[in-house]
Amino acid sequence: MNVYTKSVFVNQVTYQKKRFKSNSPLSLEVNYKKDKQCVALMSFYNGGRNSKLIVNSNNVDLIKLRSEIALYGYKYGFLDIYGKGWPQGISKEDSRNNNWVERKKEILGKYRFNLCFENTIAENYITEKIWDSIENYCLPIYFGGMGHSIYKIFPKNGFIDYAEFKTPKELFDYIAQISEVEYNERLQKCIAVYNSFIAKPESFWIDTKKQQLDKIIETCENMMSN
Repeated sequence: MNVYTKSVFVNQVTYQKKRFKSNSPLSLEVNYKKDKQCVALMSFYNGGRNSKLIVNSNNVDLIKLRSEIALYGYKYGFLDIYGKGWPQGISKEDSRNNNWVERKKEILGKYRFNLCFENTIAENYITEKIWDSIENYCLPIYFGGMGHSIYKIFPKNGFIDYAEFKTPKELFDYIAQISEVEYNERLQKCIAVYNSFIAKPESFWIDTKKQQLDKIIETCENMMSN
């Protein structure tokens, strides 16, 4: 519904109030040293082979692309995979049993980079994936191409944008050579965005909910009149 009517995600943090209202600001001084390189927490969904969502003649589904990147990284020892449905022996664990929220924190806390694409590209469609990564001081590898609204809130050269690479090899070559200075600068930009939403007043979240309800009512009225 959101892809076609734009009435569900009215801004980039539509469903994230609880996260930002309950957390303290992230520290810019934290030690980012971690003992593992890159991780992907995602289900396989048959590698996205049967997954398409066509908008303006473009397939905005990202499952196939992110699966291909994850499999390349796994094959060459650059990336660990956690999640459901992967071919036998690839995923380290399902990781969704018991308390998934806490388990996700444990996993992300060990890694420097997190491949965390959304399922699809849509206006304001930004879910928990990038926020979970930043919250655990893990630099996101995200997809900001095809007019994604992520750059309405993030500056350039914060998260690593796969849209700037032609192949998975280019991405992992880049990750392998990134300096500590650049890594920290990028992560600090992401932390600054995260903290900016913690600082939002209650009125921001009230207005977000009002916009969403108004959009849904408008969409329903339009449907009934046609």
